[in-house]
Amino acid sequence: MAIALLGVAVLASENGISARSPSLLGDAITMTGSIGFATYAVLGKRVAARYDALTMVAFNHFAGAIIILPVALRQARELGPFSRWRAIPWPAWAAVLFMAVCSSALAYLLYFWLLRYLEASQLSAFTYLLPVLAVILGILLLGERGSLMQIIGGVLALGGVYWVESGRESPINN
Repeated sequence: MAIALLGVAVLASENGISARSPSLLGDAITMTGSIGFATYAVLGKRVAARYDALTMVAFNHFAGAIIILPVALRQARELGPFSRWRAIPWPAWAAVLFMAVCSSALAYLLYFWLLRYLEASQLSAFTYLLPVLAVILGILLLGERGSLMQIIGGVLALGGVYWVESGRESPINN
């Protein structure tokens, strides 16, 4: 896991790491989120066997809605009257709907279904693939230029995940 983490760090630090880096706050928020998600995975594993994936997703989204409700109400008040809401273009609403259904509900449904059959550490190891996939998609879809450091970081991240997963015994052999 440390090798995969090193690979992600190399990907994130391609432009250097500095206390004045414009992405430092975002990187810190991302790291905090990663630590929170790791805790979430371990705690979720404890109850995943007791509830089906749909129930787990419903509980999590309901709890998340309650937590975020004060922020959402404040943002809605700042946006103002309904006429200003109608000014938001339909692609923005479509993006919100896509994120709610695909990036949230379906993704967590798959996550909790997998959590019943895999160890939390196995499932968490695959999160190291996300930065690698983001770089690859940036190159393919946005025309970004790849670099040697991105290749090194990607190889380290993929190699770390492979090493973690290949060292596990198959449940079939147990």
